[in-house]
Amino acid sequence: FPSHDMEVVMGMQLMTGRVVGGTLPNTTAVVVSMVTMPLPATVWVRPNTDTITVSYSTDGGTNYQTWPNGSVTAYSQDILTSGVTHLKFVATAGNASNQYGVC
Repeated sequence: FPSHDMEVVMGMQLMTGRVVGGTLPNTTAVVVSMVTMPLPATVWVRPNTDTITVSYSTDGGTNYQTWPNGSVTAYSQDILTSGVTHLKFVATAGNASNQYGVC
């Protein structure tokens, strides 16, 4: 992880910013490996006028299951506590303000 995203205090890691995220491209999946990410982690999406689907994999990115929030058209978030190896974010269109992130 980049040093500006984490701070170590008395042997404990504290998140101080977004680990990964950005703008979703037009209907192209963005896959994020969670293998080296700290947990728990907050996963969030901020659609503009489109629908965003978030899926997760527990088997190295082979099979994906839609997250509990389903397909969303408004800001949504969830917390990962264990077992997820990959996340997949997909927007129905490439609106430049469809955002995703993990922190």
